[in-house]
Formats: sequence, structure tokens, C-alpha cells
Amino acid sequence: MSRGFTIIELLVSMAIIVVLATMVTIAFSYNQQHKVLVANGQQFLNVLKETQTKALAGLKNPATKIMPAGGYGVRISAAQYFVFADNNSNATLDIGETLLTNNLEKNIQFKVPQSDIVFLPYKTIDSVCWNTVCADAVVKIISLEQTQTKETHSIYLDQKIGKIWSE
Repeated sequence: MSRGFTIIELLVSMAIIVVLATMVTIAFSYNQQHKVLVANGQQFLNVLKETQTKALAGLKNPATKIMPAGGYGVRISAAQYFVFADNNSNATLDIGETLLTNNLEKNIQFKVPQSDIVFLPYKTIDSVCWNTVCADAVVKIISLEQTQTKETHSIYLDQKIGKIWSE
């Protein structure tokens, strides 16, 4: 009676261990990419809500010390976004209006074309403009995509009532 393992048994055991280790590594990598995507989505959601609050509260632009006539907005570009004060009420970002620039993490990008979202001052009837169209009765979807896994994270903006949320 032999009291050891054969070379075949050892090779099969090692192959099983390698396959399991590979599966764990892939799952861990995907989980890390998912966390980065969700974190970027939450950060952008917070920026949208803060920008909306500035407009609704009538906060003054720190650079000019006056409330921007057109409120505050966010421009979405491929892998970055800009917070701006709409000083000339044209519902779009112009030179000299940028307050904050933020880049998304590597391999994260917006799935929408360049867009300007403007939250109008508290004195106006309409609350949100999307590319100069104000108070449309639709829910806009802003999706961020992880370019390697193609997973998306969506943020919703009800343009009529100004509600912002993510799922």
C-alpha cells in the first residue's frame, strides 16, 4: 500500500487551486471597479444637489459677490464636469463662469453628450434647464459608465420639479 499522492493527483489539486484563485481575483477586480463607479456617481449626485441648493437659496457667487442672474449650473463633458455661475442667464457655461472643475476616475465616463444643467434662482417659476430647455416635463437620465466592464450607474433628474436621485 502506497502512502503518498500520485503526480496526477497533485496536478489536479494544483489546477483546481489555480482556477479558484483566478475566479477570486476576477471577482475582486470587478468589485473594485464597481465601487469606483458608484463612488463617482455619488460624488456627481452630491455636486448636482449642492449646485441646486446654491440656486434655490440665492447664494452669491464667491467671485462676483452677487447672485448669478441665471442661477447655478453643471456642464457634463466626456470624463469631467464643471460647476458654473450663470451670470448672463443664457443657461449655458461661458468663459469666466466656471467655479469648479472635477475629473472622473480613470475608465469612468458620462454616457450623455455634452450637456448643461442649470438650476434657476428661487424667484423663477421653472426650476431646471437642460441645454437651454427649461421645465420640460421629463425625467433626464445621466449615466456614468465603467469603460472596461460596461457597467453603468444612473442619476435621474426630474426637470419639472427638480428632484434628483440615483438607483
